[in-house]
Amino acid sequence: MRLLHTRTGRFHTFDDPRHVRYAILSHVWARPSDAHYPELNLAPGAPVSVVAQFTEKIRRFCEIALEHHYEYAWADGCCIDQSSSSELSEAINSMYDWYRYAGVCYAYLHDVSSAATTTTAGLEATGSAFRESRWHRRGWTLQELLAPSVVVFLSKEWNVIGSKHTLADLIQAVTGIDRDVLTFQRPLESFSVACRMSWAASRKTSKEEDEAYSLMGIFGVNMPTTYGEGRYAFIRLQEEILKHISDQTIFAWGPALPEHNFAFHHPNTYRASSDLLATFSITTSSPHQYLLASSPKDFRYSSNLVSIKWDEFMRLLGAPLEDRPTYMTTSYGVRTRLPILSVRAKHPQTNVPTCVALLACKDVSGSLVALLLRAQPRRPEVDYFVGAVVGQLGEVMGSIDTIDPFSM
Repeated sequence: MRLLHTRTGRFHTFDDPRHVRYAILSHVWARPSDAHYPELNLAPGAPVSVVAQFTEKIRRFCEIALEHHYEYAWADGCCIDQSSSSELSEAINSMYDWYRYAGVCYAYLHDVSSAATTTTAGLEATGSAFRESRWHRRGWTLQELLAPSVVVFLSKEWNVIGSKHTLADLIQAVTGIDRDVLTFQRPLESFSVACRMSWAASRKTSKEEDEAYSLMGIFGVNMPTTYGEGRYAFIRLQEEILKHISDQTIFAWGPALPEHNFAFHHPNTYRASSDLLATFSITTSSPHQYLLASSPKDFRYSSNLVSIKWDEFMRLLGAPLEDRPTYMTTSYGVRTRLPILSVRAKHPQTNVPTCVALLACKDVSGSLVALLLRAQPRRPEVDYFVGAVVGQLGEVMGSIDTIDPFSM
């Protein structure tokens, strides 16, 4: 880890961020000139301090860190050589820890003036500069908010606005992130995968791949970074999460089906011909037919989902305890085992067969969550697409359905 000395502006390298006390900067890129990577080799006879040569943002950051007795500081604009792909990849994979081990994180809000934060009413008012700051809508700033134990918000004049502890209720209102995780009353890991994904649903990144890379630390996973892979980065992120976290809310993305009028059957009690399935798949199939989401935006309706332990889930279904599910990614899709029920919609015009796969998760009302599945014509009892149309066509265009576990 390369740190700036706040007095001299020179680099010092440390192997373990836990063994050094430093401040860290969180910001958004307001101008291209924000990026400034100083030369590592200074000419002989150079001044003792080169801080004055830095951009205004880095210089002011060093000054305020020094005022608070921090000898070292880190900022992405000057401490990462972004021309080196290997260094950039290592930094991205380590960045959550770098923010977590910092003594303080200064969140610089370039679009919030001190005058707009002089009163609590002005700070909290609808449409206030603090509420509307770009900082709350950027992808990378999510981990920069969650990881550090201390986050201090600074106005564009570099005056203190407050901390994430003192402003926890307001930050929750702005971001949707539970105040308990902001104040460390609950560990991050106690929130479901879908809930954590939902915190990023409305955030934007300059590069498509950063939607995934900026979330790695939040889920405790690492993977190589490959700019140019596009949406596949988010698929890889989900595959890594499946290897490390037993939480089926990762499949519960997309709009929920608010009401249903289904009859449930054992999968073997109702079968349809391949011709009917083929006709159905062509004329009324849902556009959302994949098990994994394509973006954090797909989780915008999933903030209230809670994971259920597998043992508890099996007892709830009255099913024998079996091996916990595993997931194998192949060129054809994801192979796994899930409890499945056949479904027939109670309407003559749309009485087409499909299935629901029960997931080990529930919403805040305690109802289980199920995926609507669409059988593939050639192997209707083995292969499924996620997403199907059942019931009244105008009411059911969605990818997940919430059902009462005791009404089946």
